This record gives sequence, structure tokens and C-alpha cells, in this order.
Amino acid sequence: MENHFGDLIKLKKWNVKVINDKEAGELKGDVDIFVEDKDTLLFIQLKRTYFRLNLKDAYNETINTDSKAAKQLNEAEKYLEKENSIYYSKHKPVKWIVSTSFENIGNKINGCHKVNYFEFLNALKNPEIIKLSDLINELESDKNLKLFASSIFNAELPIEDRQIVSDVVKPLGIFESKCYKQFLFSDDEKETEKYNSIFNEAINMGSEGKQNDALILFQKCVSLHPNDGDAFGEIANILANMKIFENSFIAFRKALELLPNDPYISRNYSIALLEAGKYFDGLQLIIQLFEKFPMLGDMRFLFEKHFDQCLKYGLLELEEILHLQTKWNSLN
Repeated sequence: MENHFGDLIKLKKWNVKVINDKEAGELKGDVDIFVEDKDTLLFIQLKRTYFRLNLKDAYNETINTDSKAAKQLNEAEKYLEKENSIYYSKHKPVKWIVSTSFENIGNKINGCHKVNYFEFLNALKNPEIIKLSDLINELESDKNLKLFASSIFNAELPIEDRQIVSDVVKPLGIFESKCYKQFLFSDDEKETEKYNSIFNEAINMGSEGKQNDALILFQKCVSLHPNDGDAFGEIANILANMKIFENSFIAFRKALELLPNDPYISRNYSIALLEAGKYFDGLQLIIQLFEKFPMLGDMRFLFEKHFDQCLKYGLLELEEILHLQTKWNSLN
């Protein structure tokens, strides 16, 4: 697969090197293919996988495949900065995990971008892509998807076609899902079962309105396993509901440090900021979420509603208004 893929990339007249078995054994970390032109260097690690049919499998791919690949690419970058017989370049590399799966495509994972293999192949056929940086911009910016979505406003398209596009790109609802949750902290099944039991009991307490009891149990969860972002997210929600905002913000930040791509946590954090009177910070976070997930949930409504209220009641400084308006207009 690596050699075939390398041959396809060579058609662009870029310098391509597919690492051999001997070099792979010498290299600390892992890079399958080096691609370079006069301005840009790209490290590629190829991943052959399959379609994930549920959130649990997608979550496990993130933990067991993507994170590991990013770690290996970063180790390889550090190794190749020194004198070596494998590859040397004066350029700092762009690092890609190129996968046949579709989960987490477009995400940054420890400085490495995840790209879909089939989108990569399609981009290689584009005659307008001349430089390696053109390819990188094309795939990292979701250019094709954004072009497709913007065709809703193309007056030259028949109204029937625009309606089809509109139906396809309707916003996805934001929801909290625990069905993917699998604790990977211990090989001890009894310990894992005990932890899950505490977590689920806390969830039930919260749904019954027993917020103090739920808070105690979630705090026990994070004392047992401080890398559980879901537990920190739940603590943040409870504290925000109790109007203990400063502590809730600390918990939200910790949750997002552990689960940076969780839109549910980011959305709740933005609402808590707005409720606490931190209007600029809350609106700015909504913009960041909209920028990252433009087809997700009610972000447009949420921003415009609260921004209009802030304008109406004079809740923002002029400099803040201009900053938010400029950024929002650039995304629409």
C-alpha cells in the first residue's frame, strides 16, 4: 500500500521517499512516506482500518490508533532532526495520519492532522494543486465540504438542487452520549466495574435532582482516575447549575484539556460563561465551536441570540463588539 501510494504522489513531481524495512527498524517512531517540494515537507503514516459502526469503536480508535500514531510521528520528527542516514530536510514537517477510516478526520492530534485516504487520492487528481502546500491547504481546510455547503446560496443552481444540498447539510444535534464510554485505566476488571458503578450512580443521582450527592460521587471518580474528562465535565455542569461559576470554569477547562474535541462540553461551558456575565468569553467560545463544527447543533442561533441581547443592553465594549462581529462575519 505504501509503495502504491508513493507512486501516485510522485505523479505530482514532488520528491517522495517510501521508508524500507531496514530504515523502519532504525527509525525511532514511525513515518511511512516522506513527501517534499522546495518549500514544504510532509510526513505520512498510513493506517488501514475499517468503518466504525458505533461510537464506542470510534472512541477506541482515537485512544488506541490515532494517539499512538501521533506519538510515533512526533518521535520520528525529533529523531530525524539529528544527523541520520534515513532522511534530512531543512523544513519543519507537516505530520499527517492518513487513514482509510472516516472517524476524527480533520482533527489535530498532538500536532498531527488526521486525513482521509480517499480524499487524499481525490486531491491528487486535482490539476490545480501544484505545490505540496496547496494539497495541505486543500485537505486541512475542508475546502471541498465548505464549497459543497456554500452551494445553497448559489443562485445559478436550480432551487431543487439547492434544497437537496440544504437537506444534506442541516445542522447535527448536539447530544450527550455515554454509550461509547469505556474506561481504559486498568486491566483489573473488578476495579473497572466498580468505577463504572460509581459513575453511573452519580449520573442517576443527577437525573433525580440530587446534585450534591451526584457531585460527591463525581469528585470521587476524579480522585480515583484524574484523567476522566467525562467526570470533570459532569462536575462542571453541576457547579454551573448551582451557580458556583468560578469552580465550574476550572472543571470545564480540565474536561476540555482531557477531551478537547467534545462539542457538548464546549457548548455547556459557553452557556455557563454567558450565565455568569462573561459575555465576550462565552460568545468567543461559541464562535470557536462554530468554526470547528460548522454543521453542528444550534451554534448559529445561540451566538446571534446572545450577541443581539448584548448589543441591546450594552453588555460589551466597542472593541469586543468589533472583534466578535469581524470574526463571525468571516465565518458566514
